[in-house]
Amino acid sequence: MHTPNVLYLLGMCNAFTYAFTIPHVDHGALFKRDVWPADDFALADILKRAPPPAPKPKTPAPRPAAGAKPPAAKPPTTPPKTAPAPAGKPISWPYVKVPYVTTAFDTCGIFVDCEDSTVEKESESSDLVARSLTIGPDIVDTHEPSHAHVRRDIRTYKVKNAGFSIKNLDYPGASELYLPPKGANVKVNVLDFNSDKVADHKVKNTKTKPASYDGFVTEHIVELQTVMMFMNTVIQKDSKKKPFFATWWNKELDPTTVAARPNKPTITMGDQTTINNLVFEALGSNNNRDDFVLCEEEINGYKARIWNQKNPMAPAKYKKAVTDGVSGATNSNVYLSALRSTLAVFEYMNNAEVKSRFQASIKNVGIELKNVEHLTKEKIDLSKEWQDFMKTHVDGVEKKAKAWVSDRIVKETEGQINDMIKKLQALEKDLKAKETGKDKDTHEKTANAASVKLDGEIKTAKAAVEAQEKVVKTREAELKTKRDAATKKNAELRKKTEELSAIVKQIAKEKDATKKATLTKTKDTLEKDKDKLETEKITTDKDKTDAEAKRAAAREEKLAKEKVVGLKQRAKWSLRSKELNDVIDNLEADKKIVAAFKTAGASMKMPAVV
Repeated sequence: MHTPNVLYLLGMCNAFTYAFTIPHVDHGALFKRDVWPADDFALADILKRAPPPAPKPKTPAPRPAAGAKPPAAKPPTTPPKTAPAPAGKPISWPYVKVPYVTTAFDTCGIFVDCEDSTVEKESESSDLVARSLTIGPDIVDTHEPSHAHVRRDIRTYKVKNAGFSIKNLDYPGASELYLPPKGANVKVNVLDFNSDKVADHKVKNTKTKPASYDGFVTEHIVELQTVMMFMNTVIQKDSKKKPFFATWWNKELDPTTVAARPNKPTITMGDQTTINNLVFEALGSNNNRDDFVLCEEEINGYKARIWNQKNPMAPAKYKKAVTDGVSGATNSNVYLSALRSTLAVFEYMNNAEVKSRFQASIKNVGIELKNVEHLTKEKIDLSKEWQDFMKTHVDGVEKKAKAWVSDRIVKETEGQINDMIKKLQALEKDLKAKETGKDKDTHEKTANAASVKLDGEIKTAKAAVEAQEKVVKTREAELKTKRDAATKKNAELRKKTEELSAIVKQIAKEKDATKKATLTKTKDTLEKDKDKLETEKITTDKDKTDAEAKRAAAREEKLAKEKVVGLKQRAKWSLRSKELNDVIDNLEADKKIVAAFKTAGASMKMPAVV
């Protein structure tokens, strides 16, 4: 045999041997499709539906050369067994309980202007527009344009019916209220929500100084704008009294006559010499701190709106908040927090310490108004007018707030919740039928594909929320810096004003010409310093106001991004009956809270005017 023929036969033997050593496996037989994790369903489905690759065409063996012996016959082989097709089991993914948010939502800045609730900014109901003559745009800030956190400065109130303006007395901010010397003996009362739970509208008094004063305000329990409202009402009822107010209200009176007035409230007082200042001293000032409390700023913001007989939240905003909460765009705690804060105002007003100070403030103003005849020698009984006004006003406050709570619940909350529950119950029934029907496998795969797609979209949307949360935190840090700067500047200005006032009094008493000249020079210097501080304070207040607006805008943008997440989450939970049942249960939980709030709203009551 020639050498080439030998080599050829050896090559053929090796080829046959290699072919018989390759294991034969059916395509896909190694995959167990019924135990794939949820995230891999789509891939498993694709694999299941993929057709097996076509076998390669067989290549005929080359003919042996002439004279070569035919190869030996191969022993018969047993073909490998084909793996059985997997059973048609329904695909299932892990059940994750739908969360229910129970904590309250801060509505200030987004839904409600808690910073400057004395100014009407929203288009409300027609009855409110009718009252705007004596409530809304009559307040102008003096160096203090907005926020309730430091709403403690001198404000100017335009008394339209009288044709002139009045100003309140300065008073300490939250962080200054209990500072010595004037605040050393002031009883500590710090009113806040009882808890952070949205279903809890109760209010607690810790009676201990807070670790941080951020989020608390010094609270005039009888709002400062009440004096303006009172004057407008008196003149509206009897226009003949307008000249009296124009002549006497802001007039500097003889200090001796003021000191000898027959009726004096039992409060710490300064050397006030106008009827205006005597009245505002009775409501609370730097000197008279006993009737102040610290109040959580959201409660305070809602209280100011309610006191002005305004809607706690504009009805259109509230209705939209309910729609978003019911649809899943936001959590229900957003609209529930508006009801909670409204109810909390009345819990706050009926706290024993607040109630006693409320009644004391009304009484003290009445006492000072009894002195008007003595101070002016004119026959006029403003004390009775004040008492009558306060009774009527407080009654109106109560009725307006009750109507708001009832209308919001009956007209805009109960119906939306019930309609959504019915809609989801119908969808739940349909889903259960599909999940147990003959085409359940197909339904599961379709639902899973949608779920996987939504997971990706939710992840992207959540990333946008997280990025915006960083912006919010930055804005909050900036706001704290600006608030602190405004508070510091206000304290500096107050101190300088007190120094100037003391010098003026010394000059008035000084008989020695040389000493008087020296004091006058000091006074001139203090006046320049005071003017400089006032200019600086305008800047710090504007910076603070701008920072508040930026923080509010950042929070609003975050909420908008959260709505994108919320709607996609609701869509995902609507793919399976079990998760959808959780959504329905959450709406039922909302109904219980709303029902409790409805009962509480019907029994809201302001303290009596005594």
